[in-house]
Amino acid sequence: MRKNWSRLFGVAVLMIAALSAAGCINPIVDSWSGETVDDALITYQGVTYDIPTIQTMNIPPGNYEVIISSPNHHPVLTTITVGSADVPPIRLVPYRRIYSPLVADAMLCRGVDMLGTPIGPGWSYTPFDAQVVAWVRWDINDSNLHYQITRWYRPDGALYKEEALPPFARTPGSVSLISAPGLPLQVAPGWNVPAPASLPGVWVVEVFLDGSRAVKMSFSI
Repeated sequence: MRKNWSRLFGVAVLMIAALSAAGCINPIVDSWSGETVDDALITYQGVTYDIPTIQTMNIPPGNYEVIISSPNHHPVLTTITVGSADVPPIRLVPYRRIYSPLVADAMLCRGVDMLGTPIGPGWSYTPFDAQVVAWVRWDINDSNLHYQITRWYRPDGALYKEEALPPFARTPGSVSLISAPGLPLQVAPGWNVPAPASLPGVWVVEVFLDGSRAVKMSFSI
């Protein structure tokens, strides 16, 4: 299906204009917080534009297949219907949210070296990657025992795996406290349970510390 560039520009212009009339400025929202994604990007036929740029263009109504993303969210392929005031929210899944002041840094990666440094960090993985590691560097200054639970969710939202790490505490003289539980992508965890590599989509991992959610991250396969 061939379309010229001006048709893409009209997509966002008419979509935003229609929603503005209904009292909604931006239909692109963060799926975890519900807040609008003001730095959203629209990609059409391999070229990416931000909303302020495409707002200057105009074209007739129609159906358009575009990729919508942002620097902090996973991209989504969707069809936008232009010419209707009833445009549903377009939800983007963020890469990461940190909820606890005890989290100094957190990311997903392919492994961890002997010094605890992340190897191959990223938010996108292939079925050929061995694992995804939920790396967290904690800013904990006390010597108390702390308890971490990690939960991995499939693209359909179902809980896939829950893991409780052994209690840990910061040792005197240590530079940092790091935890790094992993999810093997090519290993089935049980009978009649598919390996993560065979379940493509956006996965979510939540890390809880002492019963409270500390960080939430996502990755695509």
